Amino acid sequence: MSQLYFAGKKKNCIFVPTLYLSYEEMNTDASFQKLDLIHWITELNDISVLAQVNAIKEKAIAVSHSESQSIERGLEDFRQGKVTSHAQVKKRYEKWL
Repeated sequence: MSQLYFAGKKKNCIFVPTLYLSYEEMNTDASFQKLDLIHWITELNDISVLAQVNAIKEKAIAVSHSESQSIERGLEDFRQGKVTSHAQVKKRYEKWL
């Protein structure tokens, strides 16, 4: 995030570069879709819609149940001392490195 002085006051801002795309690229390029969403969100004033967008974002970055179980198994192995040092792993796999 950058800071910009506007009317003598410091404001936080985000710089979104201008992007020129062909019609075909606009229909398929994820960058255009992202910029379109950024523009739409910056113009949006409805707090309930913003809350819905935020809920979608949180769900997209959430860890699945199986991932959570896998992480917990790894942490339990660590607590029980079932670990292998970096040096041991390097030595074991050095012929492939």
